[in-house]
Amino acid sequence: MESLIDQGRLTGSEYYSCLSDRPGLLKGIEDETIHKANIIRLGRLFEIRQDCEQKSESLIKKLSLCRPDI
Repeated sequence: MESLIDQGRLTGSEYYSCLSDRPGLLKGIEDETIHKANIIRLGRLFEIRQDCEQKSESLIKKLSLCRPDI
């Protein structure tokens, strides 16, 4: 459970539910299909994060050259 919390895959409420041996304590309201698709989408974003940050920094540098001195 500790590893799942560290990875952001288990909430505090879910952790408490497990520790207190009350699995029925929580009830999800999200659409499971949408939830799983969002998890996949988040994983893809993490995969390209570094590349996006580098491109953003490069673009900011280029744009700063176009800005007139004030």
